[in-house]
Amino acid sequence: MKGKMISGNAFLLCLCLLTAIQPSFGQKYAATTINPEHIKNAPAVIREDIQEVVVEAGGGFSVKSKMVVTIFKKEANDLGLLQVDYTNKIKIKSIDGRVYDMMGSVIKKGGKSDISDYSNFNSFSIYEDNRIKLMDLRQLDFPYTVEFEYEVEYPNLFFLPNWYPQSYPNIPVEIAQGKYTYPKATKLRFFSKTIEDKHFTSNELEGGLVEKSWKIENLEAFEPEIMLPLEESPVKVLFVGASEFEYEGFKGDLSSWESMGKWIASLNSGKDILTPQLKAKVNEIVSGLETTEEKIKAIYEYLQKNTRYVSIQLGIGGFMPFEALTVEKYGYGDCKALSNFMGAMLKEAGIPSNYALIYGGESKRKVYEEFPRSYFNHAILA
Repeated sequence: MKGKMISGNAFLLCLCLLTAIQPSFGQKYAATTINPEHIKNAPAVIREDIQEVVVEAGGGFSVKSKMVVTIFKKEANDLGLLQVDYTNKIKIKSIDGRVYDMMGSVIKKGGKSDISDYSNFNSFSIYEDNRIKLMDLRQLDFPYTVEFEYEVEYPNLFFLPNWYPQSYPNIPVEIAQGKYTYPKATKLRFFSKTIEDKHFTSNELEGGLVEKSWKIENLEAFEPEIMLPLEESPVKVLFVGASEFEYEGFKGDLSSWESMGKWIASLNSGKDILTPQLKAKVNEIVSGLETTEEKIKAIYEYLQKNTRYVSIQLGIGGFMPFEALTVEKYGYGDCKALSNFMGAMLKEAGIPSNYALIYGGESKRKVYEEFPRSYFNHAILA
């Protein structure tokens, strides 16, 4: 069965007529209440995008998210598909969804039959515990409005989410709100170069809680400029970070680059031990070589010939490398483990090195030196 779609101009005409007859025409999410200027070129309009973070005294937190979007064209139909990520430690508490017709009347309520569950391995990993749940409420007839609400519980403050008022630059947003509620004793940090202070409110609540909220209305769609310098990007983002946190027994502090570096160093501590046999092999490899460059090249060639890249990401294992002894025994490791292993061999050869975190990928990521946090997804040796 083919779906029906009203063209943009035809819908604008219907909208004007319906609004003239009955401005509110009944329902909260009626497409007739949308600003006509938002509909001219956009394939959809986000009516509400709300993210509420509640931090518990014990260090865990929950995220409640609500997204309401009216979809006019097939090209935006994937906005009717919700994806929620989870792991063994990150738990989905609830998922709910509804579909409304053009007049704002409910025509479908999401149920278990609309939800699928999949593993979510990265292509470079042998095993991860990352999974996703998908709620598919996509429709064949346009326009329609879809409303998603879900809640996810996280075990520690390392995972605190940033807030993006406009996740899709080419989709206008009527209302976007980000709210963070937390105990006064929990020192959260907030930073933005693109969100003005006029959108911010702060309140002290009962029970020693602090509530900080940002609300922006009527964000126009725009086309991102690919070659625009990152510091000039109009994409709005509020960076959020913890100060003190604990991740599977490892206490850390993200309030400074130094304290973050110490936490990473604590995850690597004691993992650069080699067997006597490999120590002897390293000294054999560099014997007779005069320059540091020659020695590094020879040890790296040994690494290439005797190890392979294998990624296993479970919990803290996404940040903590295998021991060098493990890589030596089995001949594999991910970026963290192989960097640590190479560093251990260089150390045996008397060559200092630095374990470093970077961001790898086609897209560039701005790192704000004045706001320490985890911007990174890759480890190398420098």
